[in-house]
Amino acid sequence: MNYFENITFQKGVITVLGIKAESEFVTALKNYLKKSGTVMVTTDKSCTADMADFVILAPDTPKGKEFIFHTQEEIGVYKSKGFVIGYISVDLIEKEIAQVVDRAEAFAEVSKLYVTELMFPRALARGISENEKYDLLYIDDVYGEGKRYFARDITRYITYGAGVRMLNTDSDYVEELVKL
Repeated sequence: MNYFENITFQKGVITVLGIKAESEFVTALKNYLKKSGTVMVTTDKSCTADMADFVILAPDTPKGKEFIFHTQEEIGVYKSKGFVIGYISVDLIEKEIAQVVDRAEAFAEVSKLYVTELMFPRALARGISENEKYDLLYIDDVYGEGKRYFARDITRYITYGAGVRMLNTDSDYVEELVKL
């Protein structure tokens, strides 16, 4: 699966949030960037751009398919370092917020819901738009018509110019989603 077709990354720090450093996605990013220079993968938040041509910072260690809701300070640090990629699972939808979100109380406050309510596309998009503000978002675990609908709905409700790519796991295809 070619996650990065038609994407050119600038040298520096690329932060990947929502997935472990040992994941297939981070490995694919590392291999993709190796074509353009030296690459280093780290979980150390104090990394700098002078450590290699490309430094991939993957500080999160999600438990299963949870959504890690970062603090404003964390997002500020990651944004100041360079490009930020978010990685989420569409399987978060229709599950209780308290069960699928790390820092569920803060997420519920931003999304204007209770932690006991179910996650739905508009709430997830609001949390991403108001707080996370990734430069590029990957939505994984998309299979079947219903999951594709949820992924497209999340994209529709994101209120800023993030690029969104949907990973069709039933066909191993990466689809770039466009806002209408």
